[in-house]
Amino acid sequence: MKEKKRFTLDQVGYLVADIQTAAGQLEDLLGIGPFEISEWPVEGNQPDSYLDGQPADWRMDIAFADVGSVHLELIQPIAGNPQMEEFLARCGSGLHHLRFSVDDFDQAVAEFQRKGYLMISCGRGVHAGSRWAYFDTRSILNGLIIELRTCSFQPEKEAAPWLVRCAPGT
Repeated sequence: MKEKKRFTLDQVGYLVADIQTAAGQLEDLLGIGPFEISEWPVEGNQPDSYLDGQPADWRMDIAFADVGSVHLELIQPIAGNPQMEEFLARCGSGLHHLRFSVDDFDQAVAEFQRKGYLMISCGRGVHAGSRWAYFDTRSILNGLIIELRTCSFQPEKEAAPWLVRCAPGT
């Protein structure tokens, strides 16, 4: 049996100023899509999230499309996330993060922290078992953030109010 990798790239996150325009351009130029666009978080389902160590309540529009085995996520910040808003003001639309699914979330988080990377946001998703953390790796990855995620969401056992993507076998 093939052993699962510790870190599996499963998402590329791209910040945009106008999600409808960006999705349309990617569909037209590269044939990527169709994009599924929704609000995050879904009304009435507030995930447990933190920004710079403080409880956070931010809103964004998100759009997802599969590109091979990787999920492309477009993110348009709406309110409450100054890091994303500052990124757009400073850089314009651009590559924001790479997300890696991990087998042992706590171990992976501890490893990043032991290596000196600051956790800039974290939380639990709207589905049971979904946990994520963004790490400030911009100094070594030319402005790019790394997201770690684990998910035990099982679509056959739980209704999905918004699109969730987990690495196979999680």
